[in-house]
Amino acid sequence: MEIMEIIKDKERKPIPEISKNKINNILKEIQNNNEVNPLHIYELYQILEEIEQNCEKTSIISDLFTEDIIYFFRTLILQEKFVRNIIIKIIRLNIQIYPFFTSKLLKSLYPIVICKIFEEYKKSTFEERYECFKLIYAWLKYSNNNFPLIFCQAIASLSRVDDLFKKGCIEFIRNLCVIRPDLCSTIGGFRILINNLIDINYNYEDVSDNILYSILYVINSPKKENILMVLMIYIKYFLFFQKVIFVIICTQMISQVVEIILMINKQLKKKKKKIN
Repeated sequence: MEIMEIIKDKERKPIPEISKNKINNILKEIQNNNEVNPLHIYELYQILEEIEQNCEKTSIISDLFTEDIIYFFRTLILQEKFVRNIIIKIIRLNIQIYPFFTSKLLKSLYPIVICKIFEEYKKSTFEERYECFKLIYAWLKYSNNNFPLIFCQAIASLSRVDDLFKKGCIEFIRNLCVIRPDLCSTIGGFRILINNLIDINYNYEDVSDNILYSILYVINSPKKENILMVLMIYIKYFLFFQKVIFVIICTQMISQVVEIILMINKQLKKKKKKIN
């Protein structure tokens, strides 16, 4: 997948001047009027989507989004539900176009807003939560150096409860343990992953193999701190597995003894019949 992305990046073209001018005009209109037109917001999303797919990844577009615009968009996300989804998509596309855009989001406290929508499953719609989840994934993929801890905490909390995004959260933690094992350890992510492997009621068979491979990858990592993080958690579970193996061996022995007793009973019955 990464090789394909590198090849695609080489084929990307410079951002057309028409697109830059359109974005600039829309943002200026929003800034001057201090209000939002849904049609303009949707047009902005379409332009950004085309740039993200076909054009070079530079800071040109990010520079057009001033701090005032970003702050205004944050207000819209909280107050105006009719444009919430589309603005979250616009923010995500900006991250994918220019990863350093996340530094502006941190200044405007966007992670708190995104987590608020993502975690409030009773108030937020599925589509809104899904767009927030995609934004969090994009942040981890394109700008993991400044990935907010609050995102990790939100993901971890939802992975422990019966939620629509539970499976997605476990898969996210699996990726987190490879990309940022330090954050994964901080939120107890390795414990969540191992619980998913050993707990029958908590197991997702289609991702279990990937979880195991990811944990083994972290253990075999040349970074010593990664090994130490996982090792302390593994010691506890190795003891658990020893107990399980002991119980299995005992049950096997008991079953064998029962079989032998039944065999002896059958033989005794046959002998009695012959005597009679």
